[in-house]
Amino acid sequence: VAFMAMAFLHLAGSGITERSKDLPAVQPPVGSPAKAAAEPVQSLSVAIRDSSPPESARAAFNALANAWNVPTAAGSDDLSRVPALEQAVLERGLSMVRFSGNLGGLLRLDSPALMELAIPGVDGKRFVALTGVTGDALRIRPAMGGQESISPVELERYWTGQAFIFWKNALGLPSLGPGARGESVRVLQGLLAEAKCFSGTVTGEYDAETQSAVRAFQSARGIIPDGTAGQRTLILLYRSVDRFQTPGLGR
Repeated sequence: VAFMAMAFLHLAGSGITERSKDLPAVQPPVGSPAKAAAEPVQSLSVAIRDSSPPESARAAFNALANAWNVPTAAGSDDLSRVPALEQAVLERGLSMVRFSGNLGGLLRLDSPALMELAIPGVDGKRFVALTGVTGDALRIRPAMGGQESISPVELERYWTGQAFIFWKNALGLPSLGPGARGESVRVLQGLLAEAKCFSGTVTGEYDAETQSAVRAFQSARGIIPDGTAGQRTLILLYRSVDRFQTPGLGR
């Protein structure tokens, strides 16, 4: 499934919120019978109903923890509330980006994500981990209704548009933009060079050449080319450099 979307980040409370431009609704694969998704969607609905918010949040969190090779949560941990979830992420040496948008925008970030689900008539949110993409199917954990993969159409039926992305700022870089200077900019320029987007001299100054390189990188990844190296750009930049082992969606 091809998704045409762009996403941008802004600060929201103690976390960072990712927003994306509206995209057309995801369409089922050409030739798929309209009835094909009906039964799996029903079983997904039943599976979500059978788990409590804390149970589903913990299971989804542990799927992402396994992807990052960090400790999983204990059976008593309630991670269905954002502050508790963020604290658990920080305790494991990771950072968390809060995303708000549509599925196309989320997939652009090519990162495993904890997705918030809602079912009409059922109190509380439920959660599932998006762990990969295989062809037209999305891989999810824990399995829902006996399914370890699901179509975008099925998942979007219950997704609230909210998700949480775990990531590791391995070099501790802050958000950087034109006019910045110093060691962090030198490191950024080095990363851009490793990603084959910067061929200039590493000067430690966020000059026009550096801004142009950041824009080129952003355009190549399908995100808004604003020329600023924010959290979203750093997530993708770390993934583009071979020496950093970061889990992706395997697209």
